[in-house]
Amino acid sequence: MKRSSLATDGSKHAQEAAQFLARLPHDGKIELTVLTVIRVPNVSRSYSTSDWVLKIVEREKVRVAETYRNIEQVFGGANVAPWHVVREGDRGVSIVQLAKEQAAELIVVGARGHSEVSGLLLGTTSDFVATHA
Repeated sequence: MKRSSLATDGSKHAQEAAQFLARLPHDGKIELTVLTVIRVPNVSRSYSTSDWVLKIVEREKVRVAETYRNIEQVFGGANVAPWHVVREGDRGVSIVQLAKEQAAELIVVGARGHSEVSGLLLGTTSDFVATHA
């Protein structure tokens, strides 16, 4: 468990997953990659909508920074070296790709996040990660 990946969307369930990881016993320092994936709306890139999309992305980046500060507090005092990665795209695919790139021994995600309705219709991010990791 020396190299771990934690995916967070800032939800209560993601926060609980981070707290769970922080309490796991471990020997030695853990290199922790904290991943947040921003989903950029797929709309026509006309002038009027591109301004709207940029504002949404900027707002998300502010929320993401706050989410990471909360995660840092969870691991404060633990023998963990966290660093933050922000990506755009599909959450499940991004989590699996980063875990492979980092050769993560453990991937931690919350069971329910901000997309509960789409999870019922399309499958959840945690299911995708468990299946493809």
